[in-house]
Amino acid sequence: ALTELVIRDCQEGVNALHERLSTAEIEDSEPDDSDDEPGSMPPPAPSSALSAFFPEDDQPFEKVLEECIPKLPFNDIAKDLLAPDFEEGRLLFDFYKFSEMTEMDASPWIDESDGDLIMKVRELTMVAKVPPAPMCPPTTRVTISVRVSSFTSGGQRASVLESSTLSHDVPFGTHFSVQERVEFRPNAKGTSTWVVKSTRVHFLKRVGWIKGNIEKTATNEQKKAGEKLIKCMRERSKARGTQSYMPPGDSMESRDDEKKREEVVWQLQRRTTIFQFDWRAPFLPHDGPKRCGWVDTAYNRHLWMPPGYSQNTKDMPPLIEDDSFKEIEKWHVNNPLLTADADGWQYAVDFYRKDSLWSATSSGNSVRRRLWTATYAVNGAGLDDEMSMGRPPARLTQSMR
Repeated sequence: ALTELVIRDCQEGVNALHERLSTAEIEDSEPDDSDDEPGSMPPPAPSSALSAFFPEDDQPFEKVLEECIPKLPFNDIAKDLLAPDFEEGRLLFDFYKFSEMTEMDASPWIDESDGDLIMKVRELTMVAKVPPAPMCPPTTRVTISVRVSSFTSGGQRASVLESSTLSHDVPFGTHFSVQERVEFRPNAKGTSTWVVKSTRVHFLKRVGWIKGNIEKTATNEQKKAGEKLIKCMRERSKARGTQSYMPPGDSMESRDDEKKREEVVWQLQRRTTIFQFDWRAPFLPHDGPKRCGWVDTAYNRHLWMPPGYSQNTKDMPPLIEDDSFKEIEKWHVNNPLLTADADGWQYAVDFYRKDSLWSATSSGNSVRRRLWTATYAVNGAGLDDEMSMGRPPARLTQSMR
C-alpha cells in the first residue's frame, strides 16, 4: 500500500516526521528473533520463586528476634537448610509442622549459585491456620517462596533463610506478602549458632486504611513464629546430647568443665525534657517493659532480670556471678555502630529498633541507649539443661537487687 502525505507550511511537522522515519529505519535494520540460528533460545526469565525476593520498594526489615542456641553447631544447620529433601527431620519441615501447617509440599531446588555464593530457591505450598479475625476463614492456602544463601562475611561463614508468603483465602491476602529474613552464624568455636530474625510486609496492591493493621498483625505473628523456630532448634540441640560437633583442637573434657556464654543487654534511659540532663530508666507508661532499664535486643525485659525488678538506676548490668559462673570478660560497653558518643550512647526521639534513626548527639532527643556485653564460663555439666533452654540457673538471679 502507498500512502501520500502532503505537508504545507509546517516546518515543525516536517522535523517530527523526519525524526520518526529515521527511528523506523534503525528499528528495521535490527535483526529479527526469527532469524536466530536453529536451537538458540533467549535467556530464561527469572523463576517466580526468585522474583519474590526483589520487591520494587525499599521497605526496611524490622528485627524481631536474636538468640544463641548452645550446643547446636552452625555447620549442621547450614547443611540441613540446603538439603534436597523436605521431610520430617529437616529443620524447616519440623518448624512448619510444629506451627500446625498441613498438606505441605515442596518443589525441587532451583540453583542460583554464583562462585563462592551458594544460593538455592524453591516454592512451598501448604495450609495454615488463620488467627481469629473478622471475615477470616479458619485456614488458608499459602504459597511460600524460600531462598537459602550460604556465603562468607568478614571471614566467617553465614547462612540466610529468606521467605515470602502469600495467603490465598483471607481478605486482601494476595495484596501483600509477609517476608522474613533469618540469619544463622556460628559462635567463635562453631559449637553454637546465633539466630537473628527480621520481617517486613511488602504490599503488592493498595489496601487502604487497613495497611497499618496488616503490618501490626503480621509482625506480631512473625514474632510468635520466631519463638517456635527457636524452640525447634533448642529441641534439636537437646536431642544431640553428647553427640555435639567438636572442632579440631577441642576436647570433650575441656568442654564439659568449662562452657562459654556471651551475654548482651541494652541499657535504656530517658530524660524529663530535652532541656534537662536527668537521665534515668524509662518512666513513661507507654515505655512498658523498657522501664526496667535493661532489655534484650527486642526491647523486652531481659531474661536475666529477676521478677519485680524495675526502675534500675545502676550504671552496670544488674547481674551477679556465683560459683557456677566464672567471669571471663567483664561487662563492658560494646557498641559496634559508629553513631555513638564517647561513652557508647546513642540518642533518638523514641526507642526505635531501626539503627539509622539513632545518632551520636543528645540535642533534641529524649532517649538514649548503649549495648553491654560480657562473657562467662559455665563450670560443671549440671547446668547444661538450663543453659540449653536459654535460662540462667536459679542461683544467678538471687541477690540481684
